[in-house]
Amino acid sequence: MDTYVNLATIIVKSMEESVKFYSKVMGLEIDSEYNLGPMGRIILMRGSGNAMVELIESSLYPVGFYSVGISVSDMDEAITKYRAKGAKILGEPVPITGGSCAFIEDPNGVRLAIICKTKWNESMFEQMNPTHSEALTEILMARHSVKSFNGVAPDKSDVELIIRAGLRTPFAGIPAMGKKDFRRIFVIPTDSDLMKKIGALHFEAYQRNVPKEPESLRDYDPKVMDNQLRKAPYLIIAAERKGMPITYMSDNSISLSYCMFGMWLKATTLRIGFKLVSSFIATKMGNNEEFCELIGLPCGEYALDACVIGYPADNYSPREVAYPEYESNVVWL
Repeated sequence: MDTYVNLATIIVKSMEESVKFYSKVMGLEIDSEYNLGPMGRIILMRGSGNAMVELIESSLYPVGFYSVGISVSDMDEAITKYRAKGAKILGEPVPITGGSCAFIEDPNGVRLAIICKTKWNESMFEQMNPTHSEALTEILMARHSVKSFNGVAPDKSDVELIIRAGLRTPFAGIPAMGKKDFRRIFVIPTDSDLMKKIGALHFEAYQRNVPKEPESLRDYDPKVMDNQLRKAPYLIIAAERKGMPITYMSDNSISLSYCMFGMWLKATTLRIGFKLVSSFIATKMGNNEEFCELIGLPCGEYALDACVIGYPADNYSPREVAYPEYESNVVWL
C-alpha cells in the first residue's frame, strides 16, 4: 500500500492575511479555492512538488493547526492496518469530493487525515501526459471546415492515416457484434468516372428527398456535385451498420458523427483540409439501390455520411467563428 504526506491543514483567523503570508513570505501559490457559504472558505496553496497547505477560514473550528493529510492507495487496507496496530481511530471513512477520508490520532494528540482518492483505471491512459492534452487543445482550435481546395491530392499514406483514425472512433456495440464489416469506408477520387455517376445519382436523390425550404438549406443545394466538392481530390464515404440502440437505427447514425470528427482531427494534424458532405444523409443514399450497387454496399443496411479532403486553396482562409465563451455559457449544477 502506497502512503505519502500531502497536506497540512490550518484554521486561519484571516484568509487574506494568511494567503499573503504563505505567498509573499513562504513563496507558495494558490492552487484552488472553495467557497463553503456560511461554513467558510478553503484555499489550497502549493509549493514545489505535490504537498500543499490547506487554509480554512471557518467559525466552526478554533484557529490553529488542524491536521496532517496522508494519502493512501487503499482506505480499507489502511484503516485495518492502523486499527490492528493500536491507532486511535477518530472517525471512520466518509465520502468526500474525489474519494474518502478518515481521521486517526497520533500519540501527541495530532489529527491525521487519511485520504484515499477514488480509484480509476490509470493503465487505460498510461501513455498520456500533459503534452498530449495541450496538443489536442491546439488541434481543436486549428480545426476548420475548408470550403475550397486547390485540387492537389494528398499522399496516399496520409489519406490512410485519416481513414484509420475514423475506423478507431466509437461505435454501437450491438450492430457490430460478431461482424467485421460493421463500419466501411470508401475513398473515391473526384476526377474518376465513378464520381460522375455518383454525382448524377446524388443530384437525383437530392431533388427527391431534400426540401427546398427552410432557407437555411439554400446554400446546400448542389445543382452539380462540384458545388459540394469545390476541387477536393477525394470524396470519403463512411458506412455504419444500422441497429440497436434506437439512435443507430436511422439513416443518421450517431457513431458516424464520431467517425467524421476523428478523421477531421487527424486531417488537421496533417495540415489537410476537411469538409463534411452530409447531404449523403439527407438524400438517403444508403437506401438508393443503384448507388449501393455502384460502391458494393448492401442497400438499406447501412447509414451513410461523407466528407471531402484535400489541401486548402491558396487564397482560402476560414471565416471567423464566435465560439461560445466558457464563462457565460457553462453552468455547474
